[in-house]
Amino acid sequence: MVLINAASIGVSAGIFEKDSFDFRKGIIKSEKGNISSDSTSTEIIPIKFDGFKKLSEFGEIFTWKVAEYKYL
Repeated sequence: MVLINAASIGVSAGIFEKDSFDFRKGIIKSEKGNISSDSTSTEIIPIKFDGFKKLSEFGEIFTWKVAEYKYL
């Protein structure tokens, strides 16, 4: 079994960040906004990786860098 997509969601002081990793398309869709507002900003970031990883290859969290400041 290989990792083909993942998501990371966080909220702090009313600000949310959501990263959706799509390894088939080779992109990260990064969304940021405020929970009290309807507006969000969206950024598409290319993923840098040299092949799919199996779930069994993951040891510690946040050790696989797929883009600048983006880790799994």
